[in-house]
Amino acid sequence: MLPDLLIFVVGSVSVAYGLPRNKAWAFPALCVVAGGAIYAGLYMVTFFVLTGGPWLGAALMLPPLVVPAWLAWRLRP
Repeated sequence: MLPDLLIFVVGSVSVAYGLPRNKAWAFPALCVVAGGAIYAGLYMVTFFVLTGGPWLGAALMLPPLVVPAWLAWRLRP
């Protein structure tokens, strides 16, 4: 739980603080948060595909596969 807290909560707050202020570390922090979200989304979708498991979990994790990558692409320096 601690790594998720650090990556998603602290990372998102730092990105929200740093991007509007054009801090040099904000975009790499956004890439870390996006990578974590994409990893979690891929994990859940792969789990569903391989086991036929919880489809609702896979459906709810589809936006983290698209939105973070799109944000990182659109907000790149």
